[in-house]
Amino acid sequence: MRTLTIMAGGGGVRFWPESRKTRPKQFLSLDGHRSLLQEAAHRALPLFGWERIAVVTGTEHGALTWDQLPDLPRENLFLEPAARNTAACLALSAALWLKRDPHAVMLVTPADHLIAPEAAFRQVVTHAFEAIEADPQAVVLLGVQPTRPATGYGYIEVASDSIANRASVRAFQEKPDEATAKRFLSGQRHLWNAGIFLWRADRFLQLVERYQPAIAHLVRQLAERAPAPWTESDQRAFTLLPSISVDHAILEPLSHETESHLMVFPANFAWSDVGSWQAWPELWGQDTQGNTIRGPHVGMETTNCTIQTCPDHLIATYGIEGLLIVQTPTATLIARRDDDQAIRQLVQAIEQQTGPAWL
Repeated sequence: MRTLTIMAGGGGVRFWPESRKTRPKQFLSLDGHRSLLQEAAHRALPLFGWERIAVVTGTEHGALTWDQLPDLPRENLFLEPAARNTAACLALSAALWLKRDPHAVMLVTPADHLIAPEAAFRQVVTHAFEAIEADPQAVVLLGVQPTRPATGYGYIEVASDSIANRASVRAFQEKPDEATAKRFLSGQRHLWNAGIFLWRADRFLQLVERYQPAIAHLVRQLAERAPAPWTESDQRAFTLLPSISVDHAILEPLSHETESHLMVFPANFAWSDVGSWQAWPELWGQDTQGNTIRGPHVGMETTNCTIQTCPDHLIATYGIEGLLIVQTPTATLIARRDDDQAIRQLVQAIEQQTGPAWL
């Protein structure tokens, strides 16, 4: 059985103040129509139907997920007992799919990506499914051809001098410096890690048992009792698990094995992870002054800025450069445009100084 698991548990901190704890980035719409979560489900719907699509998210966002995806079967909402990064949430998802079908194959996608054209995405995914069905040990990643020396993305190094339909994975490089990113761009042996994966559920759990046995042990116990609600004991036990990404926990150590069966399929579609406000110029373009403007704005001597505001709120600027200005009805952000990690630190400071009210 081919399945889809959509990861919708992130907090979207670097997208504050649009993204809030009660309504994180994945539940927002960028164009006034479907939310990012809805887009993630509907682009894959022709391949699966609702009965083979699951969403994994935190308990606090269960109702919001059902509100946005009313056709999602109730049993296909996989609620995490606690937030412990992607290794634990995907291990739990694999255990739950495996309980239904010992031959389940998983496509895993984040909820907050933009992909076009959708038909190209479905074509690459279909080829990846076929590769796994031919080799049950295969673990497949989708990689995006770099278009610029991005320092905020992870990179996949392939083991051959050319990338055609697929390639073996040699190594991973997480968020390189600018000089290294430029070398990757010119070398033609690196792809951006899109965070989209495919594997058999049983194969993935075997890898979790090898590299993260504590995670594997607990998720198997939880899956045996599902769909019973998680207890306080379950939540405490899940909280004690390592908070680690699937890349660091599973894929990187797997790439060091001689017979890893780890491969990457190049994506022939446009992709953006909408990870932070730094994605805005790429998504919406820039004017002749290097500005990306969304909403009413009048500016003089304003260059290389990103400005986002409500339709009924004017932002006027004079003599500024390289700033990010985001206005919402309840909070306004002003920061350097090129430092999205600072926004994460700022959000932490807001919580420490004012509590969760503004988050």
